[in-house]
Amino acid sequence: MALAANEQMTQSRWYRLHATSNVALAIAGGALALIAIPGQINDCLRAALDSYGCHTYVHGWPGIFLKRYVEYRLADDQFEIEPEAPPWLQARCWQFSSEGVVTSRKFYPGILAVDVVCFLLLLGCGGVAAESRRRRRQHVWQFSLAEMLGGVFVCAVALGWWRWQHDQHADVTRLTQRFEKSGAFFEFGYAGPAWLGRLAGTQRLEFLKRPVKAVLHRNSAWLIKELSARPGVFRHLRKLHVSLNGDVITAQNVESLSRLKGLEELWFSGCRLRDGAIARIAELPSLKNIILDMCSGMTESALERLRANDQIENVWTFMTPTPAGED
Repeated sequence: MALAANEQMTQSRWYRLHATSNVALAIAGGALALIAIPGQINDCLRAALDSYGCHTYVHGWPGIFLKRYVEYRLADDQFEIEPEAPPWLQARCWQFSSEGVVTSRKFYPGILAVDVVCFLLLLGCGGVAAESRRRRRQHVWQFSLAEMLGGVFVCAVALGWWRWQHDQHADVTRLTQRFEKSGAFFEFGYAGPAWLGRLAGTQRLEFLKRPVKAVLHRNSAWLIKELSARPGVFRHLRKLHVSLNGDVITAQNVESLSRLKGLEELWFSGCRLRDGAIARIAELPSLKNIILDMCSGMTESALERLRANDQIENVWTFMTPTPAGED
């Protein structure tokens, strides 16, 4: 009788949740808040001459609703490139105001609204799933055979994914070590799921790191060809610095880089660039920044067309001779 009355009360008051459901919602809500609210360092820049650094903090998940650009003027031993702790354990990642010498912010209210809707949907679906399961069980730790098999399947998929990512990391490491013997240098960065890196910290997820920057200082033309021939391996490569010591960069060299779909920054140092190569640079799909350092061979009209490209945000030239005419 009492059990039947309790069931009837539960059915009439559908909004009354069990304590276990409330605990599950609190844990899930806390985890989502730790993922979405604190800022994660997305990029670090450093200039040795002025001893300053610039951190880019991004807030939000799954979309980024706030970007903070903070410039520091610190001594070399005080500049921290990538903190080991996850963002939610760092006080400066929770700050939304100025904390450096120069700072700027970009706020996207539309993306914030999308993030809030996703947060509520995930929390609501999790609450409904937890409460519906609890109402079908007399005890909290009562599991059906289907639930246990489902748990084993999820664990097997997670372990298989971990092993696959670990093997990929090992293969990429061996390949980059071979290229480094030919005159390349690679910088690895986190390339896994954003929520996992925010929650656990990217330094603890070494097996999810992939090459994000490459510096080619010898055999550059051959290395460009080798990198472009492996777009799947180097799909996370965002920055490429090419130093050719006066050698010529052809249009074919630049065109091969179009296979690297994630390339955002291209830096040529000590190269001779024809106008055809400059035209191909403007056609790279994801390029945002181009740096020409001690380069020659291009015409002023080609540089102007490059600067006029809406896709490319910045074109920097350092000690680049002003072209006198068509070459």
